[in-house]
Amino acid sequence: MNIYSELFKEFLGLIIGIAIFVPGLIITRKRVRLLKRSKKVRGKVLRIIQDEDEAYSSLYYPVVEFKTAEKETIVKQYHIGSQFTAYSEDAPVTILYDKNDPEKIVIDTIRDEYTGVVLITVGIVTIVISIALFVFYMMIWIW
Repeated sequence: MNIYSELFKEFLGLIIGIAIFVPGLIITRKRVRLLKRSKKVRGKVLRIIQDEDEAYSSLYYPVVEFKTAEKETIVKQYHIGSQFTAYSEDAPVTILYDKNDPEKIVIDTIRDEYTGVVLITVGIVTIVISIALFVFYMMIWIW
């Protein structure tokens, strides 16, 4: 067993853990800020627009309708598309809209809710395991 290669692997694991943890932290902070400045309402998908201008595949964009707290009806094409139809027509969706500009929307999904938390958790577990193995190999090397 080459101790240097083992220590390098654990150091690399630490770097990977940090590389997973930091984006999770950023995503979570952005979501908290979004939730503070937005209103959450129920809406529905009116239709799906297929963008065929992509070179090798199509992107699908949902067009959603919702009512603001002031009872204003907003119809908006979502700015994020997907390569598969993630939404179906008349499907209910949860929408977060900016209180100051109801045209700025985010379709709130479970994936968005937990992505940051999952990345933080995986990052912390990876960091802890890497540090524990690093210490373990150092103790073997010293003795």
